[in-house]
Amino acid sequence: MSMEARFTLTESGTLLRTQHPLYGDIPGRFQYLGGEREKYGSPAAFLIGAVLSCYCESLGAELHRRGAFFRSIEAAGRIEMAKDENGMPRIVRMDVDVTADVEERWAGILQECLDRVKNCPVSRSLAAGFPVSISARRA
Repeated sequence: MSMEARFTLTESGTLLRTQHPLYGDIPGRFQYLGGEREKYGSPAAFLIGAVLSCYCESLGAELHRRGAFFRSIEAAGRIEMAKDENGMPRIVRMDVDVTADVEERWAGILQECLDRVKNCPVSRSLAAGFPVSISARRA
């Protein structure tokens, strides 16, 4: 399984072409102000968005496989940045908090799914480079 994307940077902004049926093209914008670049959007936002989406979709798929339904699965995330030994910014930690809104009758199945879906493919991959913490529970 593989996926491709394309990214274009121009003086007026960015365009991420995901070739994904749900997300499609994602535009961004920023301005160069002298030597400084003012950003409206950040690659880090895409990174945390990818983890939030991936985990919620993984949990939702696992619930459906077991015949359980949810009203919503919501996630919030935080990325911590720091400078490396060369003074360049890097992500040093990501924390994700997930709540799944399910009826009481699905609570047991939700717990089984939470025990099984501890991470998602994206968070497992990122965890090789920095700590990724996911906390998930019933709403």
